[in-house]
Amino acid sequence: MDSVCVPPIHIFTLDLPETCPLSFENQFSVDPATSNEFKQISSQRQDGLSAAGAKYSDSAIQAVDKYLPLLFGLKQAAEALPPDFCRYLKISWNSALSNKTFPPNTYSHSNWYFEVQSTVLMCGILKRKLAQEKLALITDIDFDTHCTEPLSRLREAAGIFHFIYEVISCQFIVDTKVYNYPESYGSSFMILYHMTLGEAQEVVIRRAQRSKMSDDNIAKLCAGAASKFGLAAHLIEEMLKNLPDHPKMGLSLNFQQYITVNNHYWKALSYRFMATHLYKAYEPGAAITYMQKAFTALDTMVPLYKPKNTERYFQSLDSFWKKICEERDTCSGLLQEYKAKNTAIFHQQIPPDRPEVEEKVLVTPINFDLPAVQEVKITVQTKWCCIQ
Repeated sequence: MDSVCVPPIHIFTLDLPETCPLSFENQFSVDPATSNEFKQISSQRQDGLSAAGAKYSDSAIQAVDKYLPLLFGLKQAAEALPPDFCRYLKISWNSALSNKTFPPNTYSHSNWYFEVQSTVLMCGILKRKLAQEKLALITDIDFDTHCTEPLSRLREAAGIFHFIYEVISCQFIVDTKVYNYPESYGSSFMILYHMTLGEAQEVVIRRAQRSKMSDDNIAKLCAGAASKFGLAAHLIEEMLKNLPDHPKMGLSLNFQQYITVNNHYWKALSYRFMATHLYKAYEPGAAITYMQKAFTALDTMVPLYKPKNTERYFQSLDSFWKKICEERDTCSGLLQEYKAKNTAIFHQQIPPDRPEVEEKVLVTPINFDLPAVQEVKITVQTKWCCIQ
């Protein structure tokens, strides 16, 4: 009864940001050769967007990867021209993080970094989607030999989100009073960064448990996962202070709850593993305290589950919530067992509290490197202007 079973690994499904078609050749007054080159770039952009909506994410990633060098080359060439050249450029995307219960708003800018940020973000989300697809195909028997690839895709996604935060978002600055959508805030990408590393840590925990790692060390890994989700939850709290109360403008409720619940759940599991370790080490007094902490943490989470809620998060994670309820009941039974054994045999004092479990995070991001820029030459017509 005292075995601890890690729940199924869940990767939150982020919606791909959507965009309106963009024909670069119709935006600017350029010579025929440049116009033809712009048509090729527009075509490659559309290929990437079309592939992103397809069933398999690996082909979509390849298509977006072909567009990125052209995009960076186009941005570099356009920025070398007078500002009037891009005055009427209209790039439109919607948010990947907004509340999808309402019709998504589309935001438009003439800023090249908006296109770069949105496209690179799509690449990161596709990496997460690919990891999700790969994990779904892995059976329990071959988990150890096949989990490396989805783990790498999650680490790559984390590296992409960190790159956007460090390199791109600081240059794409908009008035957040006007454009109140999550990607207006650089902290959005650090939220994604920490969440993705937390999910990658779940893969490590599953592999650690299968390799028979000691319960106290697994407890530290669980605390590490909780810390990553906790950092994401803290950034959400700070970010929402600046976002308006209008529901169409805020972060998706599903997204917020997913991070909050995972923060509390993995912390509870860290207590649960530590309690099991201490009980096996003939320290039932301390084990009871940790098991009580685990039960309390899980018991406060259960009322959050609303099986009839129409939002996708609750529907898609039914198995996760079922595991939380089962784990809560198991902790309750073990708590009574530990207390009974301590009263009958050990007679150890039960400390009122125990320190938090030490955090151990084993996953790191894989750095995202800028693609080799493909040179784009722009030759304007008689004057520096855009076609309106």
